[in-house]
Amino acid sequence: MGSITCSASRGSFRGRAGRPSQPQGRFPASPEVCPYQSSRDGHISVGRGTFARGFFLLLAAAGLSVPDLYAREPVSGEGYTKQIAVTPLLRTTKTACGQAIAYPKTDSPQVTAVIVDIPPGAETGWHQHPFPCYAYILSGKLTVEVKGGKPRELHAGEALVEVVNTTHNGMNKGTDPVRLVMFVTGEEDKPFTVRVPGPAAAEK
Repeated sequence: MGSITCSASRGSFRGRAGRPSQPQGRFPASPEVCPYQSSRDGHISVGRGTFARGFFLLLAAAGLSVPDLYAREPVSGEGYTKQIAVTPLLRTTKTACGQAIAYPKTDSPQVTAVIVDIPPGAETGWHQHPFPCYAYILSGKLTVEVKGGKPRELHAGEALVEVVNTTHNGMNKGTDPVRLVMFVTGEEDKPFTVRVPGPAAAEK
């Protein structure tokens, strides 16, 4: 059984009837013994039931009861309390083009979060991500074209793992702005987006 060490500036530890406690101020972590209060002579006296009384007074002050505490215990699969709603957006082991997800091996990891706004008729330009990027479409309709692949449309409320080291372009072909939030597991002071020539330029 473990023990808790309590220290005071002076005096010793005494039990209810003034009997010495275990030596060197160490005593079992029991709910009846651990709480203490200072006496006028500098000693620390421990009373049986102190913990229970203090515990329920603390609950009352917070407007709680014992059932309230149990109601707040984690019960969902994600470890949250039952009042919390968890809506899965994406769970995958691969990127949007089927690559296995691999986290960067670096001594200087860095997480970045950005908001990307693409006006109607605009495009990101052909680029690559050297690190894993995760995006969630907040509004609008985004068309993503991967070099050598077919265009894919993403709508508000959709999430994706972006391709890594693969040339692609994001386009807003609609009339409404596209807004997305992107998270990057990258490396400190290293860019997570690199401009590259498009397919047409590479063929010339």
